[in-house]
Amino acid sequence: MYASNDYERDMWREALQDTIQNSGLAKLTRIIKRTGKNKGELTTLTRKQWRDLSGEQVILPNILTPDGHVRWEYSLDKLATEHGYSDSESLKEAIEQTKQMMDEVKRL
Repeated sequence: MYASNDYERDMWREALQDTIQNSGLAKLTRIIKRTGKNKGELTTLTRKQWRDLSGEQVILPNILTPDGHVRWEYSLDKLATEHGYSDSESLKEAIEQTKQMMDEVKRL
């Protein structure tokens, strides 16, 4: 039974790793909050994160929050299309799921 559990754990870890790799979203998980109230969620991006992801330097004022962060809703549309998602909400959910899978792999 113990070997069976180890085998199942290893197979689950491998399946998760394959899913993560095939999604192409692992690099985007770095935009998820790591601390604070919204830890584990994609709420806003820093200006640097937005520039790195979008490749653009000019940030339009209408996509900024009052505290100067970039709203994810306005920043992920282009990336969603590039990754084959219909909208930014679908991409956001996929990024958060990928992060959860990566955390699961670490726990195993």
